[in-house]
Amino acid sequence: MIVDEASAKQNNLASPSGGLNMAEKKTRPTRGLPENTDESPSGICRINVLCQAPTPEALELIPENIARKYNAVPLAVEDNTLRVAMVDPDDILAIEALAARTRKRIEPVSATAVDIREAIDFNYKSFGEIAKQFGSVKIDEDAAHLEKVAAELTDDSPVARTLNLITEEAVKSRASDIHIEPEGDRLRVRLRIDGILHDVASLPLGAHSTLISRIKILSGMNIADPRRPQDGQFSFQTKGRHIDTRVATISTIHGEMAVLRLLDKSLAALSLSQLGFLSESQEKFERMLMVPYGMILISGPTGAG
Repeated sequence: MIVDEASAKQNNLASPSGGLNMAEKKTRPTRGLPENTDESPSGICRINVLCQAPTPEALELIPENIARKYNAVPLAVEDNTLRVAMVDPDDILAIEALAARTRKRIEPVSATAVDIREAIDFNYKSFGEIAKQFGSVKIDEDAAHLEKVAAELTDDSPVARTLNLITEEAVKSRASDIHIEPEGDRLRVRLRIDGILHDVASLPLGAHSTLISRIKILSGMNIADPRRPQDGQFSFQTKGRHIDTRVATISTIHGEMAVLRLLDKSLAALSLSQLGFLSESQEKFERMLMVPYGMILISGPTGAG
């Protein structure tokens, strides 16, 4: 039948040259995908693209103008496969065009148009430009180099803009913590949102020493001692909100990592009546508060209050 022949042609349109065969799309495994994914009835994985940091290698394969043209964000390269978040993962022509340009097999996953646009802006315009400036920086961790770097850390330097972007994104996402962790081939930035860590950026290792030094200077730490755990604090303002930040650094096998705990002082404290108690439970709780003896224990996960 003509319909069957047309279906066969469509199935073969995105085959081994680098695209995705439609038959494979129904059955391929969801390897390496994080927890914040689900799967649509067609077998296409749906993700929150804002909670995944594209690798530098993936971003290099698809320039910004191509990403905007096809509403696609490259996420990661694995062997000869490039995982790409797309508004329409069934767009065979877009998949073929991306496969031809990257010379990779394209593994599409689904994301919303709003998230795709925000991810493109964040990764290409913000972190993308800064990552390029760090890409050629030589990695050097000795004390003399760190002191020289510290003297050059102005408020408009790439590292200052990078830290500002990270903290602004954390506040916007209502994150409780920022984790900045060096790995074997990259600097990983994660945010803890509702108790779960999400990747938000992946920077070249060249950014590591200067970014950690910037954080330690703001926190009143000793930048010449990267091996000893240190604690500090600083405050900043973004969009009219005052944020207190507690900082802890510790040495790891790949270098010094930093964890920043954020406390938004602009968030109003809730009254007892706003906590969602049933009226009967609230009355019991208020009576217990008036008792001059005993103890009330309030507990919860980290960041719960």
